[in-house]
Amino acid sequence: MEGSMSSWISTYAGFLPLLVGLGVAVAVVLAVLRWRGLPRGWSLDRVTALWLFVMWLMGVAVVTLVGTVGMGGSFDRPLSDRVDLVPLRSVFTAADGVAATSYLEPLFNIAMFAVGGLVAAWAFRWSVARTAVVFLALGVGIELLQTVVPGDRSITVDDVLWAVLGGALGALVATALRGRSRPASGAARPAARSAAR
Repeated sequence: MEGSMSSWISTYAGFLPLLVGLGVAVAVVLAVLRWRGLPRGWSLDRVTALWLFVMWLMGVAVVTLVGTVGMGGSFDRPLSDRVDLVPLRSVFTAADGVAATSYLEPLFNIAMFAVGGLVAAWAFRWSVARTAVVFLALGVGIELLQTVVPGDRSITVDDVLWAVLGGALGALVATALRGRSRPASGAARPAARSAAR
């Protein structure tokens, strides 16, 4: 366990400077665009959410597509052994059965995609349904790319399900937050009108 954790850290730690550099570059580009005038309706909070979404996408690409070569992974396993299209089989056939640890990976995946769903829905003003569709496509795309990247990652329908569920949950939170902020701004308008009279 300790060895695999150190291998995991050494595999992904090298990408941190790249992510930080790209994050700064994207932030500068967005700042310049905002200074020159973004399209109408793109407030500072939406620009920030867009930056967070781009950063999230880059992080997900590193975590899901770098592969496991640095952790001893290889192409030794044939593709037929890596593909599992039976929903939830990974949960119910885990070594510990349906126990707490068998839910850790699904919960991590759901949480990871919920963050993406939240910032994407906030930045692009997507509905829960639209976010779920976009994250369905994203999940399928990631699994397809994992068939060709170096490593021995498993390609499962469960990962797509976690992506859709996480994205929808994040969008639900974004929708609730937007709903809370609207009455406050809407209440200010009648007050301003009555003051003008």
